[in-house]
Formats: sequence, C-alpha cells, structure tokens
Amino acid sequence: FWRVTASFGVTGYLYLDQI
Repeated sequence: FWRVTASFGVTGYLYLDQI
C-alpha cells in the first residue's frame, strides 16, 4: 500500500513511500 509521510522543519516536504 501507499504511505504518505509529511515532515515540516526548516523546509517542508511531502513524499509517498510504497511499502
């Protein structure tokens, strides 16, 4: 399935991780 991970620090990013 697809897992969506979001992280926000100095820069924000969003990525999809197929696990």
